[in-house]
Amino acid sequence: MPKPTLPMEGGCRCGQIRLRISAPPILTMACHCTGCQKMSASAFSCSAAIPSDGFEVIQGEPVIGGLHGDDIHHYHAPIARAGSLPDRKAWTGS
Repeated sequence: MPKPTLPMEGGCRCGQIRLRISAPPILTMACHCTGCQKMSASAFSCSAAIPSDGFEVIQGEPVIGGLHGDDIHHYHAPIARAGSLPDRKAWTGS
């Protein structure tokens, strides 16, 4: 499968959030933990970790939801609440 051409843009299912990715993922994975199973209503959830300087929300304002606490926050589109956007602290520690 060919690698996608960067930058690339995408968005959420409801169309309120638009994203731009300008850096290749640090890693991609299929997670089978129970949290990802509940969030995806499936046996696993596919994820990609994008460096913070290569990831940008270009439209809309994500809202907090899903997993959250002192160390991590997941954000979603305000209507569909589909998918998950961990905040910068999730992978940079800052």
